[in-house]
Amino acid sequence: MIRVWIAKYIKSRFLNKLLLLNSLIIISTVSILVFFIFYYISNTLKEQAISYNSQILQSVSSYFLDQNKTFKKTMNYIYYGDLLENSGGYSVIQAFQDVNQYRQSDPSDKSAISSEIVEKTAYIYHFMTSRALPSDTHMSDMLLVNPSFDLQLSTGRNGRLTRYVPTIRDFIDNSRSDAHINSQRIHYIPSFSKTTGRDPKFMYAIYDYLRDPNDPSLYVGYMLSTYDADSVKSAYERFNLNLTGIILILTNDGDIIFDSSGQFYGKPFPYKEIITSPNRSTIINNSIVDIYRDEDYGFAVIGIIPKSDLYKGIHKFTQVILSTTFACLIVILLLSFFGTSIFSKRLANVLHTIKEIQRGNLSARVNFKDRNDEVGLISYNLNIMSEKLEDYIGRELALELRRKEAELKQKTAELYALQSQINPHFLYNTLETIRMTAIITQDQTVSQMIKILAKLIRSSIKDEMMISIDDELRYCRSFLELYSLRFGELLEVIIDIEDEILPYGIPKHLLQPIIENTIFHGINLNKNDNVITVKGSKVNDYIVLSVSDNGHGMDATRLASITNKLKNLHMYSQESIGLMNVESRTRLIYGDNCGLQIKSSHHMGTEVILTILALTKEELFEHVQGFDR
Repeated sequence: MIRVWIAKYIKSRFLNKLLLLNSLIIISTVSILVFFIFYYISNTLKEQAISYNSQILQSVSSYFLDQNKTFKKTMNYIYYGDLLENSGGYSVIQAFQDVNQYRQSDPSDKSAISSEIVEKTAYIYHFMTSRALPSDTHMSDMLLVNPSFDLQLSTGRNGRLTRYVPTIRDFIDNSRSDAHINSQRIHYIPSFSKTTGRDPKFMYAIYDYLRDPNDPSLYVGYMLSTYDADSVKSAYERFNLNLTGIILILTNDGDIIFDSSGQFYGKPFPYKEIITSPNRSTIINNSIVDIYRDEDYGFAVIGIIPKSDLYKGIHKFTQVILSTTFACLIVILLLSFFGTSIFSKRLANVLHTIKEIQRGNLSARVNFKDRNDEVGLISYNLNIMSEKLEDYIGRELALELRRKEAELKQKTAELYALQSQINPHFLYNTLETIRMTAIITQDQTVSQMIKILAKLIRSSIKDEMMISIDDELRYCRSFLELYSLRFGELLEVIIDIEDEILPYGIPKHLLQPIIENTIFHGINLNKNDNVITVKGSKVNDYIVLSVSDNGHGMDATRLASITNKLKNLHMYSQESIGLMNVESRTRLIYGDNCGLQIKSSHHMGTEVILTILALTKEELFEHVQGFDR
């Protein structure tokens, strides 16, 4: 059924084929265009998201690194900070050690030094409120504690942090290793909840050991700063509109310090291997993962972009584009179909008329309303053609007999004309008779000249069109010999032809007219040192033949005139007919890359250069036959 439908409506109807082809082209073009649009937009969104994500990671990494550096500066101040005038000349670490020692001392001795301890405690609180908290505006609380946490000196922006000190103490107790207090520059307490309920708020802490100034391998307590985890978001708030995916800050152990999505708080990070991976960018679970590591402080900032998030922005756009494209294609195809149907009906009328004319009904005509389009013009011209064809056939039938009669008379006239032409063989035989008579009368010069002339005529009447360069030179030598007898010592001929080119083919009598032209125009009979030089050599795929003389030469005006005539062979001129004939034949046989070139200066002689293709006689004959075909 389908094959019958295709044979009826597609194979046998050109316009339906054209419609189908046009439809396929439109659908293919639009599909390719839509594909490249989606591909470009997808790549652009992907690159844009990755670029923004990289900037966000850099900002978060810089923010957290600055936080760590500020913490270390504050800790350094505890040991090496300027001594205040009212501090009694001691540092914060010394004051903390004294207060801690007082805590651990015998209760009977406490009354004697309590005022000094109060002063040192006040000094420590002054340091925390006036130096530590102002150094980092994002710090929530600061805490100085001894190893057993029974001495807690704390301050904060929203009151003291005693409500989550147990959480901090438990983490430090579980991770404490006295043997390695100097193994890390800094330590982290991962995120922990500071509130309860449906929407808990999370904090993280940075801490380090308060080392004994006299023995840094020992410690007397901890310095700890806490931060609201959401404060990290201030590092990338300018990118909020372009944020895609999740931003994380992890310790080297894979603990969560910050999670922009909140989904990993309180849970182990499932992809700890990416922290130690040497790659900065990788693909995990169909997500693009970028990593910024800080080996000095031991943290990593990670960006995770699910590929689904990359393309979610174009889903609606995709639907609009696809629906619009589909609707446009339907409209275009429907319009093409209806337009083709109308056009096909009009062409059917034209085809019917053509079939009638083919059957011999020359009176058949196409019915059309106007001729403003191609079908109308075809119909109009077909009607005119039918009328003219009908009239032409009528006239041709009447003139056919007269034409046959005229052709018969023409052929008869041509036969008489051929019979009246001079027979070259008769001329050759007559010259031979004259030569024998000259020998009998002992006129050797005339005899030799007639012999040469007969030889030339004999060569001319041979049927060969293509001869070897050797045969052409033999003919030219005979020709030159004839003129040597005439001019005697007034003319010297030098022939310098490379043996290599002698077997190559050349059209008969192509070189002779050049030599004849040189003799007529290049010899000065008033001097006895006339020299004509004929040279020939092979240059790449060409054979170059030249004929030069030391005669009158030409001025620039005459040389330009002859050169122009050679270039424009359609220009009729009685001057240099021989050269014009050579140039015409050369171009006809070899093409425009071959031909004549003339070099001449006034009183300096003239050189005519002929360039032809290096072809054997057989190749030249095949070349000419191919040209004729």
